[in-house]
This record gives sequence, C-alpha cells and structure tokens, in this order.
Amino acid sequence: MDIIVDTREQLPLFKRSVIRYKLNVGDYSTKNLMSRFSIERKSPADLYSTITKGNVRFKNELIRARDNNIKLVVYVESTRKKFIAKEFPGGSTRKYPSTGLDKIINTFQERYKLEFVWCVSREVCRRKVAERLELEERKLKRK
Repeated sequence: MDIIVDTREQLPLFKRSVIRYKLNVGDYSTKNLMSRFSIERKSPADLYSTITKGNVRFKNELIRARDNNIKLVVYVESTRKKFIAKEFPGGSTRKYPSTGLDKIINTFQERYKLEFVWCVSREVCRRKVAERLELEERKLKRK
C-alpha cells in the first residue's frame, strides 16, 4: 500500500514509500481511497489554531469532504484530556478557555459527524494512521 501525503503537509508522518500529491481534503490517503477516505493530522497546537482562529477554513474543508462523499477523520498527536487542559508546547499562553475547547470539539463531532482519534504521541499517531489506512483499504476490497 502506497500512502499518499498531501503536498501541503509540512511535517509528514512518513518519509519512505509515499507519494506526494495534492489531496482535495486531508493529509493522508491511498490511491484507492483518495475519493472516499482521508486523514487530517494535527499537532495539538495546530488543532488549537484550526478550531479557534482557522475555524472557517476548517469548516470549508469539512464541507468539501462532505460534498465529495469523502470521510475525513482527524488524528491528533495528543490525548483529548491533555489538549483540553492545554498541556502542549505553548498551550499555557493560549487564551481560549478549556471548557470552550471541549465544546468546540463536541460541536465538530456532532455537526459534521467528525471523528477525532486521540493519540498519546506522534509515534502512536504514525502507527494508527497506517493501521487505519490499511483497514479502510481492506473494507474497500470487500465491497
């Protein structure tokens, strides 16, 4: 399975056996899944910016995914508990309250049927992304 990494992904999880390609949504997919399934990877600081300041751009990406029948899943390099508590580099200086962050995550989950996968570290995120892409590939082959 060749993993496709979006050309705009700045810190790719994978460096070998990947294809760099501009994806319509998300950061990771495969040749077979590109039009059906994609993964958006976020560091905790990036997620914070995305759901607060970059909210409109992110919503547009979610709408683009929905309109193109692409399931988009967000993998976060943090636990939800640590993210909400802003326990990440620079998190203590962020002004948005923790209770507000929790509400925003819940709203994205409910309104956009968005799945968040929380990973304790970048390495765990890398492994989980690869496993999920393999799982989605297997599901596609069964159809």
